[in-house]
Amino acid sequence: MMKPIYKIFFLLSAALLWNTACNNDDPSGDKGEPAVISLSMNNIQTRGGDLYAGEELITQIRVYVFRGNYVDEMQVFSSGEEEFQNPFRIQTTTGPKTIYVVANEPAALTAALDGVTTLNALKGLITPAVSIPMEQPFTMTGYKPVDIAVVPGTPASVTIDLTRLVAKLTLKIKKGPHPESNGIPIVLKGVRLYRATAKAALWEGENVPGQTYWNHNDTEADGFAVTAGGTDVWGGSRKPVYVYENIGSVSDTLNRAAYIVIDALYNNVNARYRAYINDENSDADDHNYSLKRNHHYMLTATVNSIGEDYDGLLLQCKTIPWDLVESEQSFEDENPEINVIPEFTTVEGNVTSIENNLTFDFTLTAGPEGATWKASLDNGLEFGFGDITQTYGGIGETKTITIKPLKPYNPAVTRTTHFYITVTNPANGTAERIKLVNGQPDTQILITQDDH
Repeated sequence: MMKPIYKIFFLLSAALLWNTACNNDDPSGDKGEPAVISLSMNNIQTRGGDLYAGEELITQIRVYVFRGNYVDEMQVFSSGEEEFQNPFRIQTTTGPKTIYVVANEPAALTAALDGVTTLNALKGLITPAVSIPMEQPFTMTGYKPVDIAVVPGTPASVTIDLTRLVAKLTLKIKKGPHPESNGIPIVLKGVRLYRATAKAALWEGENVPGQTYWNHNDTEADGFAVTAGGTDVWGGSRKPVYVYENIGSVSDTLNRAAYIVIDALYNNVNARYRAYINDENSDADDHNYSLKRNHHYMLTATVNSIGEDYDGLLLQCKTIPWDLVESEQSFEDENPEINVIPEFTTVEGNVTSIENNLTFDFTLTAGPEGATWKASLDNGLEFGFGDITQTYGGIGETKTITIKPLKPYNPAVTRTTHFYITVTNPANGTAERIKLVNGQPDTQILITQDDH
């Protein structure tokens, strides 16, 4: 199962503040010493402006620091304010903590978030109900346990994954081989989405009591001519549809699972087609008939005949990670140097293919003082690492990295992922993807699954 991959990197440096008092009462006692957390977002420098843009846009961040079940500190940073700067500073205390982050909170949820004093209360929050597709900026959440210790000159670091609460739907409608070869015209009259969820738990895995559903009628698709190459309805040249997750089992599809209805003129005759989103024919084997947060569902509907309902339409669903493409920066000082054994065997464009596992030794032989590296894949649904502890390290550490396909080879399905290494400079918090193949400028390897 894919771990959500929208990543914001926080550099935590705890500095002792002997003159700072802690205001939150905690029945558990033993609060630790006063400290300051400095939260730096990787690759971003800002003073009062927004972070990122588009689907990654962040205009507000709320940070909770919990000690056990109780709030040790909470602070809100909003775009346009002087405090909305990178790095962000929060007063707290030393010791084991859990940091929870809520970005772009719904305005209707602000009062409830302001009133949170315990972790249980935070985890129980549900978003306000909606009845139309979601708009940017999207609410995102993430958390990470940390142990804040005061070590002068040695900041701690932690990575927090921010997960969008919504799923992304894109839809392309194509003319099938039969109508194409026979010159049969197909014209769209409309596309409707049924059973989009109205609410979502703020935190993944929590229950949503009293869930309700709504329908979306896309009348803008009226009059579109369907071609063999495909006509974009959602996404591509038009806006995607963003909805809250719709989680359930295959056995409860009748009253819960989302589906689409396509109305069209097939050879000037009215036709209607229905199909479930992410059914048993999709590649998301772990959650058929469900929509998960932070996933992108790429729908391709092929009209093959005038057959009503499910007979004349083939709806294919490809589920891919909905990732943030990290901005690239260059180190001001030492350039990283690496050693890979065996070297990658690639063709033009840094492409390699694997049948089973791809295993190699990786060493960061030089770089900025104290630099660390991390290996990543951008398709965690279909590829994964062997031993996760071998996917990160420091200068001079040799790790054995194994990349493996997560699904059996299928000649009818093209499965790919990009592999890359990010090196972080602790002196300024900047990071960059490094070159992996001598003589080639690309900073990633495209890996395809093959049977050789």
